[in-house]
Amino acid sequence: MNMSRPSLMERWEASRLAELLRSREVRAALQLTEGGGTAGAPRAPRTESSNERRVGIWRAQGSGPRPDYVRDRSIGLDELRMWADIERIEAPRDGELRVVLIGESVARGFLLDPVVTPARVLEHQLANGGRCGRVHVLDVARTCLTNPVDLLLEALDLRPDAVVLFVGNNLLPAQFATGYHGHSSPLSALRERAMRAREQGFHALATAADAIAMRDVIGPLVNVLGEIARAVRVPWVVVLPEFNLLDWYDDDAHTCGLPVWLSGDALIEWQAAQRAASALVDVGDVAAASPHLERMIELDGGTSSWALRWHGHALAVAGEHFRARALLEAARDQYGRFSPVPPCPRNDAGVRARLRRALELPHVRFVDLPRLFAERVQLLPDRHLFYDYCHLTPLGIEVAMAATAAALEGALMREPELPRRVDELRAVTPEVPRIAEATAACLAAVHNTHWGQPAELVAYWLDRASALMPDALDLVAAYLEARATRLPGWMSHGAQGPFRPETQAGRHWYEHEPSLHDIPLAREFEQRRPLPAAWRTCANVDHGDVVSLAELCASDLYAAAAGDRAWSTERRPSTRMAFYSEGGRRFRARLVVRTPGGGEVRVLANGELVACFTTSPARWTRHDAPLSATSGVNELRIEWPAITAVDPAAASRSLDDMVLGHEPDFYHRFGDLHKSSRLTPVEPPFSTERSEP
Repeated sequence: MNMSRPSLMERWEASRLAELLRSREVRAALQLTEGGGTAGAPRAPRTESSNERRVGIWRAQGSGPRPDYVRDRSIGLDELRMWADIERIEAPRDGELRVVLIGESVARGFLLDPVVTPARVLEHQLANGGRCGRVHVLDVARTCLTNPVDLLLEALDLRPDAVVLFVGNNLLPAQFATGYHGHSSPLSALRERAMRAREQGFHALATAADAIAMRDVIGPLVNVLGEIARAVRVPWVVVLPEFNLLDWYDDDAHTCGLPVWLSGDALIEWQAAQRAASALVDVGDVAAASPHLERMIELDGGTSSWALRWHGHALAVAGEHFRARALLEAARDQYGRFSPVPPCPRNDAGVRARLRRALELPHVRFVDLPRLFAERVQLLPDRHLFYDYCHLTPLGIEVAMAATAAALEGALMREPELPRRVDELRAVTPEVPRIAEATAACLAAVHNTHWGQPAELVAYWLDRASALMPDALDLVAAYLEARATRLPGWMSHGAQGPFRPETQAGRHWYEHEPSLHDIPLAREFEQRRPLPAAWRTCANVDHGDVVSLAELCASDLYAAAAGDRAWSTERRPSTRMAFYSEGGRRFRARLVVRTPGGGEVRVLANGELVACFTTSPARWTRHDAPLSATSGVNELRIEWPAITAVDPAAASRSLDDMVLGHEPDFYHRFGDLHKSSRLTPVEPPFSTERSEP
């Protein structure tokens, strides 16, 4: 066994190169992505001392060459909970191998953290089934990490014997390609893309988006990671992430956006095929929808994520898993390029390939999660491996870290990897406490609700939590109660109990304004347990107050797209809202709407048609729709007219916005809902029971 540490000279050379990269290429890469990324906040702020040694939120204690690093308590709670719950990172000990794990929220163990984390699982597997002696895994992964370069350079001060790099979900080239959703892009690059679209059409803009973003943003950043790996010649293991291909829905039949470059007869035919396909998908006959889905793909050139995803599902049902994977991955990568709402984190195929090329070095080994999961768990990943879009369940963490441990073991011992070692290391994985897994299932139900996922998926996680612990739904009840309070969230009962900052649930508590955005969750919860009284009181619309329909949007995700104007613009075929009632109450929904081409607007309450009226092109129309509420959660849906004509100047205006460096507006507009639209109880209450003659 040869596991000698790098010499002091080698470490000094690596440190010198790291400083060089910090001052040049790294800074250029950081400037390209400043303010970008899908996961938000920057890393922990530095203090005034420019010479202070830090690793993330940990500050060096002492000035020696091998200091301890101590958690900086002056940093705010919102930043602290993004990191491992570790007070002190001690200096290297003789006879101990140190492995640094750097990554995003998946590497953090999102929803299971701090009880279960990939770093702890990896260390336990190496300690109880490995052949490398004493190994300490240093967990410096951060939730919402959008640029790993700076953190990686800092982590070199920890004197690692090996590095595990688990990144890729927060590097989305599609968002940088157009400057969409506020992601910065150089003005010259935006102009170049606009000119290409003018010359070759919008389709060319979409197909070239990844290549342009790779060249200008993602490529330089990934290349810097490769340069660091060349300089720091300790063993590296790069974990390439996977996506929840089967059980994540970026859009559904009611929120399926139209291809931005289709118009005229092609657009009309595409919408007709989509309606026919969605009717079959809704009743579970995905296979019969295949001809309609194929026609949609033929018309739009494979740019509709909805058609690609459901055609992939149809192939999976038919047992054609390899073709299904290709379509499902294409749907994953396509969504978000011109979406009216920001996409969730995901591992783009181009980013994954670029990481592999940049880090293809003799001392770097790869753990390819798509291949690993397909070989050892299931051909197409679903909810058994993922809580949501990319965050791993205990099974996913177990398999991923066992493969990582096997790769580390082979690299440290300078031996080839043995496939059987993955199964042997899985066998020594620590058991996940039932309370931790039940808590994560409850949090998954909440998280999926906020991303507009189907009710069936929310129900699955609620039932999974109850199966693990009968009283697990107490946590969801506390969450709903906390959301209903008129006090700040930290003053609620839940924040003083299960959502205390140091708890598993507390680490994933993000304060929101009291609202009705949790109604899809409440609808499923109500079928299992009585809703908390505080939530019923807050969400109840029976008390005579006028409620703005804008407040009844069924999901945080779509509500965020409304903006600050006097109306919200709907880019999808329908608008869904929900409210709570004790039943036996009549309401009047006053709709103030506008459609670009005019046509028939349909209003449905709990699936039943309650109003149908016609609008004139580009003119505001007011209509009162009477409806009766049932006891519990009710759904109100506006179905907009199909688009039959497209503003010929819309595409040109979007390209002009790109040239000026503004966020472009690509999507077709189905209609506008004015914020004066409201729901009003009608007095007096009445009985919904019919009397017999």
